[in-house]
Amino acid sequence: MYKKALHSFFLKVHPDFFTSAPTQQRVNEASIAQLNELLGWAKEFKGGILRPPPATEISFSFFSQGEASKTSVDGTTKIIPPVSLEVHATFQLPNNFVANDANKGLVERSTNKFLRDLLRKAKCIDGVADSIAVAEDAALEKEEVKPLRRRSVDLKKRSKPAKSLLDDAAEAMVETWNLTSLPTMDELMEADQVLFSQTLSPVQSAHALDTLRQTLGELMYERWQNMPLLISDHFSVGDISGTLTIPWDFTLPRFYAFLQQNDAAIQKERKQVESFAHRVETLISEICRDLEVDDVLISCSHKSALNCLELLHRNRLTLAQHGVQRVSLEIGTKFSLRANGVVIVPHDMDYTKMTAWLRVVKPKLALQQKLYALSKQMLESTMWHLKEFRSIVQPAGIDAFDNDCTYAERQKWAKELFSVAGSLAQWDWSEFTFSIGPLDINWDDHTMTLPPDVDGAGIVRYIESVHASAKERKRDQQLKDSAMAKEKEEHMTLEQRNPSSAFEEHLSQEFPELNGGKRDDEQHHSADAATAQQASLNAHADALAKYGGGSRSRQQQPTQPQQWGGGDIAADPKARKAAELRASAPYMEEYMTSSPTSVDELSVERPLAHAVTFASDDEAKDQMIWEGFYDDNFVDQIPASTQDDVRRAFLATNRNHREAAAKQMVEELQKTYGKKKKNFSHIKMGDLTGINDPKKQPRGFPILSPGVKGSRAATM
Repeated sequence: MYKKALHSFFLKVHPDFFTSAPTQQRVNEASIAQLNELLGWAKEFKGGILRPPPATEISFSFFSQGEASKTSVDGTTKIIPPVSLEVHATFQLPNNFVANDANKGLVERSTNKFLRDLLRKAKCIDGVADSIAVAEDAALEKEEVKPLRRRSVDLKKRSKPAKSLLDDAAEAMVETWNLTSLPTMDELMEADQVLFSQTLSPVQSAHALDTLRQTLGELMYERWQNMPLLISDHFSVGDISGTLTIPWDFTLPRFYAFLQQNDAAIQKERKQVESFAHRVETLISEICRDLEVDDVLISCSHKSALNCLELLHRNRLTLAQHGVQRVSLEIGTKFSLRANGVVIVPHDMDYTKMTAWLRVVKPKLALQQKLYALSKQMLESTMWHLKEFRSIVQPAGIDAFDNDCTYAERQKWAKELFSVAGSLAQWDWSEFTFSIGPLDINWDDHTMTLPPDVDGAGIVRYIESVHASAKERKRDQQLKDSAMAKEKEEHMTLEQRNPSSAFEEHLSQEFPELNGGKRDDEQHHSADAATAQQASLNAHADALAKYGGGSRSRQQQPTQPQQWGGGDIAADPKARKAAELRASAPYMEEYMTSSPTSVDELSVERPLAHAVTFASDDEAKDQMIWEGFYDDNFVDQIPASTQDDVRRAFLATNRNHREAAAKQMVEELQKTYGKKKKNFSHIKMGDLTGINDPKKQPRGFPILSPGVKGSRAATM
């Protein structure tokens, strides 16, 4: 209902028609951007995304194109150019508006009312359409007021709601109005819209590229779009047809002045380039359509190829008769046939050369068509496998075509990558680029170049080994850091408990010459203590031998300090404690420090099983399988599978017993009550008396056939 009106409105206010009035053009651009924001919010609100509106009251102003009028004066018709009309409309919501489900209908009705007002003022709809829409809104509002009204639940019978003005306006906005999106610098470079002169140095090129990146949004792209920028050492228009030449050290004021001074020349050059491009595209599309050719490639300059394109276009029927179909054509410098099925013709070809070439090449075109079909199929397969690999692994990029590999090698490479995509997906490849070429894996540059005959499983094993070694190095580093942290913590604890010993240790480190004399005194005192202890032990043994009747030989057995390693160990309490631990728990040997001065990494606790993290689910599953997590559990030394079989057999036999008992009971009931089927349903009085049966008649009333009168009627 509103599609034509909306289309007409957007054409009337489209800024491209107001180039002669820049002020009106800017007003329409701002208003349409504001309208797009409002329609997007209303559409999302209707769909369930309850966001607050941009504002409860928004005023819109548009300049609309008027219609040209004709006047006749003295028999001559004069056309008066259209005059732009200013249209004002306001979108309003209640001041106490709240974004909730209850106000969905209110938002849609308010938006529809605003759009109808806008279309009516722009003379795109009449009063009849407006009144019909008002009646529809009133009916919808009544339905919203009665939420308890019972409606049909059948989804098949319920008709789909018709599109409202809001839905039509959102669609028309997308179809008829799109703001020219500013491309990025990378997109311009990929589209060959930024070219560099060969006379520039790398430093100058980098400076120009950096300036373009920073100021691209301020370069008035809409004034020179579709015109390549040639970075050189001066300003000019059309040095190369269709290009805009600027110096590498340009600034914004100089660029603005250049655009303003050469505006007419730039627009003229732009129109010529666009018309030339349109001419070339039209010729190529018609040649492709009539000859069933996929594409016409141009490997020379487009100007020199234009004559060849026109020749091919004029002689499409001749080319089709000689079999130049279902291939790709290329305009180059000589006649040739590629191995992938592409047919090359020179750009300076005329009709005589073309006819002579067709007579020679006609027998070879059947083979070219087969080669082209096969190459196309292999290329499609390669692209499909690379696309799937990219969606699974998600790398930074895949470079499979910037090399001299054949179609078969690329296809094999893509298939091999696709076959191991699931294994590679467990790692993060978001910074890596996969390319085909001689084997070169650079972890620093994040590039992985693999040969065409790559072994996918071998690559996966190599990456797993690299990952495992990295994990081992990280684990060793963590153990070392943990041991150092534990030593530092013990040292801090020792300082807190005995500050004098910490001070003495600090002095011994500062003055090592004092440490030697102190150590000699300690050794002398410890030696005296050991000698005195040995003498007391010998005296105690003599007393036992004398008074206890024991023999001296029994007491001459090695004492406990001697058994641990002699008097030196007995003199050192730390060594004696370590010896006691070794004697009591020999398996703790690996956890003991190898020397009292160095820190052994194994002296710290091993990481617990629940604290181990895995790089992927596959690694965790392998660890669980190795630990026997998925093995069959044993209950009373009987495998669980055997128990399941026993349980299933018991249930089956029990079911058979139950079925046999039920069958026996049914047979007994049939013997007692008979085998006649009984229907248990409601019994009515008419069923008992038989009056509901049409075959039964009441007694005393004879049945009369039609046309026969009774005896009483005959006597009367």
